[in-house]
Amino acid sequence: MRTTEEMFELIKKVAFEDENILAVYYGGSRANPTIKPDIYQDYDVVFVVKEVEPYTKDHSFVEKFGEVLLMQEPYLMDANAGLIPYDFSEEYAFLTIFKDGNRMDISLHTLEAANKELAEDKMNVILLDKNHYLKKTGDSTDEDYHNKIPTQLQLDACSNEFFWCLNNVVKAIARDELTYAHTMYNVYVKKQYYIMIDWMLGVRYEGSISSGKLGKFYKKYLSPEEYTLLCKSFPNESYDSFWSAIDSLIELFLYATHYVADKTSLSYSEADAAGLKEYLYKVKNGEYHY
Repeated sequence: MRTTEEMFELIKKVAFEDENILAVYYGGSRANPTIKPDIYQDYDVVFVVKEVEPYTKDHSFVEKFGEVLLMQEPYLMDANAGLIPYDFSEEYAFLTIFKDGNRMDISLHTLEAANKELAEDKMNVILLDKNHYLKKTGDSTDEDYHNKIPTQLQLDACSNEFFWCLNNVVKAIARDELTYAHTMYNVYVKKQYYIMIDWMLGVRYEGSISSGKLGKFYKKYLSPEEYTLLCKSFPNESYDSFWSAIDSLIELFLYATHYVADKTSLSYSEADAAGLKEYLYKVKNGEYHY
């Protein structure tokens, strides 16, 4: 596997030799000063170009960085699916894994698109700027991604959505609909679950940290007891495991919710939790019948 230094030198060399490229910068975890580097970090590189079209027509540009093992073109896929128009004049991307194991997300932006991104996202590092084209001030920081503290309306909505979607999981278990139960649980219920945990950490660390995409840094910021409870919220294929996981899920969700309310001026009502718990108990024990 090529080293970080080798990859960045190659990126600068390719950019320097290409007259259509005005500048290069990178973002993602490599631009985050709080992240400990490892060999699996992506190179999230943006090439600022005069024109995007030459690279969408000729993919040999990608091959300058190595032998491609796997690649995705998200803009083209979205256009083919009818989600966006076939207009790649301002931005395009090649997500690539090379044969040596390095992954490089190659983005192509016009100067206008690049400066717009730099204005909206502070977590970027300029690697090469041929004639001071880029408008960026200050060092790279992940502050835009720090965990936030909710409003009262956000807290109430998150709790209500969590317990409402959980009723569908309970019903699916009773019906022996395993795939529906797992999907509803892991996609819809867990979304609200992670939001509440993020808020708890936002309050605890006073908005100074990021728990990462999909909570990938929870182990770092949760207490050992909280993290153990989080791990117990993952069920396996058995329904007994599922019931147990739901108990752990609700326990940590309520713990996080009360933590947020207790440490802020927000209030929390147990009404939704009480209603779901009663419904869960009766469904689990077969108490509903005609």
